[in-house]
Amino acid sequence: TIGLEELDKILMSLCSKRQPKAAFVAWGEDAHEHKADFYRRETEDAIKMLDANEDTRPSEVFRFTGHLFDKAVLNRLLDLAVDSPVDFKVVKLDVPNDNEQQSSAIIKVIGELNDIEVLRQKYENLLSTLDGVARTQMSIEEQ
Repeated sequence: TIGLEELDKILMSLCSKRQPKAAFVAWGEDAHEHKADFYRRETEDAIKMLDANEDTRPSEVFRFTGHLFDKAVLNRLLDLAVDSPVDFKVVKLDVPNDNEQQSSAIIKVIGELNDIEVLRQKYENLLSTLDGVARTQMSIEEQ
């Protein structure tokens, strides 16, 4: 599965390449087939380049569901990630229009296994401390 960020990188890679317009004219009647084949190869190359740049360090994907804005739960979760040695990315954030509905956030954490485990424990401690005032659940997502 390719996410929006990855798709954006692929499209930017394709847009930055010079396109052989003279070659399309030289191909004449077969230009449409050659052009489609050319773009297919360029797209495959861009996807391969994206795969080659993928981070191979251990990672964990956390899903937080609840009232993330009560008592600044989301801010605190992100502060814990910022203060740790891991890298992280907010993969998805769903905020409903109705204050009674729950929000959800998916955060991908990348780094050393020990650092990820320490952060997970900090997340658990924070959520248990706030349980009475801002009910938020944490789960680990499949990757």
